[in-house]
Amino acid sequence: MRICFKILFVSLVVFSHVASAQFVSVPYTMSTPGGNVPMYHHVYLPTHYNNGNSNPKFDFEVTLKNDSVVKFKSRILSENKKMYVLLKENKSKRKISPDDTKAIVSSSSDLGRIKGLPADSCWLFKMNKGAINCYSSVPMIDIYGTIAIQEGEKGTIIELTKENLQGITGNDDDKIVKWLKKNKLIKVIEYYNEKNRIKP
Repeated sequence: MRICFKILFVSLVVFSHVASAQFVSVPYTMSTPGGNVPMYHHVYLPTHYNNGNSNPKFDFEVTLKNDSVVKFKSRILSENKKMYVLLKENKSKRKISPDDTKAIVSSSSDLGRIKGLPADSCWLFKMNKGAINCYSSVPMIDIYGTIAIQEGEKGTIIELTKENLQGITGNDDDKIVKWLKKNKLIKVIEYYNEKNRIKP
């Protein structure tokens, strides 16, 4: 049975910096042959940061629904369980959420350009490319910020869970089985990608 997620959950990457936080229930819809099933996922959502480097500003190039393109600098922010970027023009401020956009690209001197796909509650930024692609809700290259995964380039982007990951990796490898039992999902992804890396 093929299951795809129409709405992916909101999450911010949790770094070593101290931050106040709350747990929120984020809705998403699971599409099944029997119809759409509303679900809720509990996620950790930092509300502010004591160190600006944990949520830095990025240069964004945003393609809006009307095909116009705006370029500006902003952090990824959150409100009412949705993420947004803030466009400041003169004295006005405009919140741009994922459902306002067709595409988003972040850029920085350290990380280069990272493309993001709009979901209902957040953008999904691809952090790595391999047998299993990893997506984060913030444009930072930190695999521990993974909230969604994709098998190759043609697979459906799905939530990172033990069950979804096992559906890609299978259970033929003893190391993968052991790590899945211990919920070491990132270790499984790194191992599986290295094992299936295409050698030049």
